[in-house]
Amino acid sequence: MKFALVAYALISGDIHSFVLDEHLTYQDCQQAIHEGVRAAEIVPGVTVDLRRAPLVCELESPAQVIMTASKS
Repeated sequence: MKFALVAYALISGDIHSFVLDEHLTYQDCQQAIHEGVRAAEIVPGVTVDLRRAPLVCELESPAQVIMTASKS
């Protein structure tokens, strides 16, 4: 199983989530939380202060599988 490191930040009264890293083992994700995150560039030129943001490890969803039923 792989995990994503996600930060939640309150910006202008709204809660936003940011995926900071993905495809991590659970141990690597927990280590990243332990080390903390100071800031992240969410779009080119826009950096968000994440020093007080909650960080979580979320299980990544498997790729969506689309099945086509064949008609007989």
